[in-house]
Amino acid sequence: MSQKIRYHVGRHVLEVAANKGRWTTTVDGVGLDQWFMSLADAWTAGVTEAGRLDRCATGPAPSLARARRLA
Repeated sequence: MSQKIRYHVGRHVLEVAANKGRWTTTVDGVGLDQWFMSLADAWTAGVTEAGRLDRCATGPAPSLARARRLA
């Protein structure tokens, strides 16, 4: 039996699916290259990848020290 859960992470769609005890993750329809033993690990990897995609799209985030100076 396969189970699939869908989350919205910012502007990304994260899907976590289980089949025979292995969890897989896709972000915006693209699968990650590994599988996981728990829902929590698969979800964490998907959220991490969504964050990486956001950082790549917007460039590096300003450092906290720089953000304080701008405030």
